[in-house]
Amino acid sequence: MALEAAGELIVIVVRLIFRALVKVVLEFLICGAGYIICRQFSKNIDPDGLRVLIVGHVFWAFVLVSTVLGFG
Repeated sequence: MALEAAGELIVIVVRLIFRALVKVVLEFLICGAGYIICRQFSKNIDPDGLRVLIVGHVFWAFVLVSTVLGFG
């Protein structure tokens, strides 16, 4: 019984760490790219705004499509 509780606790901690790591990495990659691109066109840009998020997604979609078509 104690072994099951310890196992479940380990799973919960690992899941929490994994989710936090994925959130930070994806937020950095998507919002970071979007912010860098938007910053070229406007000096007054919100780093956590919707525009930055959309531009970041469009950028990575373009990178993915270019890579697939380039190697295909």
